[in-house]
Amino acid sequence: MKNFIMIACFSILLGTSINAQIIEGIVGVVNNEIILLSELNNHMEKSNKNTELKSDKEKFLKELIDLKILKIQGKKMGIEVTEERLNSIVQQIKDKNGEEKFLSELERTNSNLYRLKFELTVQILQENIAAIVLKNKIIISNNEIEKYYSENFSKIKNENLVKLKEFKAINQKKIENIFEIFEDKSLLLDAKINKIQELKLVKEKPKNLGYVSLNDLSEEIRNEIKQRKDSGLIGPLKVDGEVQFFIVLDEVFSDPNFIEVKESIRTTIYNEKSLKLLDVWFSDLRKSMYISNRL
Repeated sequence: MKNFIMIACFSILLGTSINAQIIEGIVGVVNNEIILLSELNNHMEKSNKNTELKSDKEKFLKELIDLKILKIQGKKMGIEVTEERLNSIVQQIKDKNGEEKFLSELERTNSNLYRLKFELTVQILQENIAAIVLKNKIIISNNEIEKYYSENFSKIKNENLVKLKEFKAINQKKIENIFEIFEDKSLLLDAKINKIQELKLVKEKPKNLGYVSLNDLSEEIRNEIKQRKDSGLIGPLKVDGEVQFFIVLDEVFSDPNFIEVKESIRTTIYNEKSLKLLDVWFSDLRKSMYISNRL
């Protein structure tokens, strides 16, 4: 009888141990860090995904594994995403959009606060790690930008261009004051422009005309540009009864349409190169780590 009781007790303990293994079984390993089945179930439940489909479980396990990889690498680089930081970002989103709109947007996208914070964590880690990985590694030449423009837009037609800013004097009496300010070598251009506005020497805020072809300007303005003083000020010119001034900000030999889209092309090329570089880097990072999916 005594032996029976001992066997029964052992069976109960063994059953409890096996059950605990099922509940707390290891479903993933990244280096020396483990992901428990309970963690996966909790992640799925909080993500509003209650399912027994293996494909769903594998998808959410991959999310946890990828986050582990990012956290391990982030720690090496001194990058950490705290709960305080996440709460601060969430609060900023609420302040900008309002609580009601914030909640309705979560509902519309079938998301929740947990998913938002999880995705923010991944995004912050990715962006900060990427900034370090990509630093000084992507160089974009003018030839690349010009080639992209020729292949996707049109042939570059170079011509003499000037970048102009235009403003109109209040009246003839204020012209000397405008000259005095622009001849003051102690002031930078922005300070000069601010001063003529503060003193109400101009009718309205100076207007950026962008890059203009010299061929599209009147002969009078072209001559003024050639003969301009160090201040860069052109004028006074009387146009339609108004006293106008121009400031030359830049002079180039290029295509005005190309200049207009140049920076967006640079951004496009940068994004393409960075995606390729990061894909290779992240693939190598995964290979350098011990990763085990045990579902």
